[in-house]
Amino acid sequence: MTKLLNIWFCTGFFATFAVESEGFQEMKFDFARLPFIPAFFALLILSLLWANTYIMPDAVHADQLVAATLKADSLATTPAEAKRQPFTDTSAAPQQIPTPHDTTAQGDHPATPNPLPTDSLTGITASDSTLLSHPDTRVQALSEPASARLEKPWTPPRMAFEMPATLIRNFAAHHPFWGKMLAIFVILFMGVTIGRVALRHNLYTVNSALPIPLSFMLILLIGSRGLMPSALVGMLFFALAVKNFARCFRSGYTFDANFRAGLYSGLMILVHPASIPLVVLFPIALFIFNRTLREAVVASAGLLFPALVCSYLNWGMRGDFTAPLWQMWRQFSTGAIGGFLTRFTLPDTPIQIAITVLTLLSIALVLNLLYTIGTKPRYILLYAICATFIGLMLCLSPSADAPTTAFVAIPASLLITGFLVRIPRLGSTILVVVLFVATVIRILLQ
Repeated sequence: MTKLLNIWFCTGFFATFAVESEGFQEMKFDFARLPFIPAFFALLILSLLWANTYIMPDAVHADQLVAATLKADSLATTPAEAKRQPFTDTSAAPQQIPTPHDTTAQGDHPATPNPLPTDSLTGITASDSTLLSHPDTRVQALSEPASARLEKPWTPPRMAFEMPATLIRNFAAHHPFWGKMLAIFVILFMGVTIGRVALRHNLYTVNSALPIPLSFMLILLIGSRGLMPSALVGMLFFALAVKNFARCFRSGYTFDANFRAGLYSGLMILVHPASIPLVVLFPIALFIFNRTLREAVVASAGLLFPALVCSYLNWGMRGDFTAPLWQMWRQFSTGAIGGFLTRFTLPDTPIQIAITVLTLLSIALVLNLLYTIGTKPRYILLYAICATFIGLMLCLSPSADAPTTAFVAIPASLLITGFLVRIPRLGSTILVVVLFVATVIRILLQ
């Protein structure tokens, strides 16, 4: 019987959970030191369960993501926009443009000189060629009083295409199946990325792939209400930025890792503008990992590259160059500072408070044992602590919502795992089981 048990536990799937005791192996349940394969399958089960119960949001347009007071103004046509209107052939019905010097009669009625008015502010008259190029708009503008022209409402920059967040949401709304497949892929990729940071850099002096499922569990517990596919894509870019910043701590130049980290940070802001405060982590990472000025310039170029490309494409499609930047800023600044704190509901508040307390305990334990680990894991965990504090401050931003505050789950999963591997096995097992059961209940009740 003992021989059969040895064969089963040594060759079976559960050998990763086994511990030797008196000549044969007994099962152990140390979820804090979860191997990679069980962690990946746990994440896969949670993602499939979430996708089965998730309802895709309705399609929206860009004008629904800005303030309601600017919707009417965004449809107004100004003289600057009239220049960008596509050319239409009017040869079928030609119109004669009168000039101030034209005194010829039309029909049987004698013509009288009809000089166009002169602008009292600029001194430009209608005889100027710029006025005759668009007579319907410019002559009408000069005919109005100066006070009326100054009181016209400001028109926002013109967008020629939808922002990436709107495109992702519309794709998920029109194609629910493929939208869920995209969400599952993003969840798995994000979990593996965070788990790779913990395993490759040996953050806990023991192997543990618990951050792979733990990151998604924290995301669902913190921000499952209103979770959008665009927010998941933004979290994926945030995880990739954290992974590449962790690669920067080494001797020699790290231009590749710095540029990738800055690029993923810029894509995160472009996809989810509510995460703009996380840009503060950019100089913090360069300072913690001791990067040079040239590497900082390369990383800054990667940070600005997505926004500049989007602005250039919008300008090439007859839009305004600054329109994408304005759209991102409007989506971030719409709302009141700290307004999210007044929108807590009873089922969400205890869970979020419990996760916050667990995260703070993890930070305290990591800081207490900071010098018991290597130099590189120490600085990576310090960066994760800074990212956690800034992620907690996201709840004070004007456009904060539940998915935005869930960004803190990315660095918090690294810290909570460090807390679980250092407490007794029974305590870590109970905490992991409670988090897993709470996540399943949250999925079923969403």
